[in-house]
Amino acid sequence: MNRLRIIGRLMAGMCLLTGCSHTQSTPAPSPRDPGRSAASTPATAASRNTAQKAAPFSGACVKTDKIDLKRVDTAPKVQWIKDGKTGIPLTSQGPFEVSGDDQRCFSPSLAGAAAAASNFLAREAATSDTRTSVYTHNAQPAQTPAEIATAKRGPWVQVMGFNFAQVSDDGKHVTVHLHIACPDPRDRSRVVGLTDPVAVVWVGNDWKLDMPAYEKTTPVLNSNEDFTPWHQ
Repeated sequence: MNRLRIIGRLMAGMCLLTGCSHTQSTPAPSPRDPGRSAASTPATAASRNTAQKAAPFSGACVKTDKIDLKRVDTAPKVQWIKDGKTGIPLTSQGPFEVSGDDQRCFSPSLAGAAAAASNFLAREAATSDTRTSVYTHNAQPAQTPAEIATAKRGPWVQVMGFNFAQVSDDGKHVTVHLHIACPDPRDRSRVVGLTDPVAVVWVGNDWKLDMPAYEKTTPVLNSNEDFTPWHQ
């Protein structure tokens, strides 16, 4: 199974961590803002009213070797579009060019890296057939019809927030911990929280998924890390 198939990755991660046999679910992680609970929002995330064809924020691809390493204390502005049952973030740090499954051009900054990682994971978790090679630095084979059918039956996934686990000295290699809410595979009426490390790399004029680095990571169930919440 291709590791990029995010639904399988998340569900397998939960089963490994929980045994898929307990009756009590684990709550989704809490953001830095104590007034917002990650567990309180995703229950309606799959049905909330988001624009199907929202326009991206204004911006462009920037060819540069310099990454803005400014600390990110607040998530960029965001609007959500729906792809199947999953919300896809379009943010003020990218993607600035959106044409169906082709979503690209993120800011050369840590905020842009967080936006790119969130967008990549959400799109891979979506129920449509995403074009994987557009997003990866190391292109992957296309999905098979069976994989597409499995993805379309998958549950919704909501990216709730992020923090930065690793940043290279030049800022071009970033591992973003994404905090995710999704249905408990043991009881779909319950919500569980996961942390998934997503590695991205700056290549020329955009952030790409760093597949070799991503392959070395695994999701963690309810890590209790602080994270910067996306506005839902």
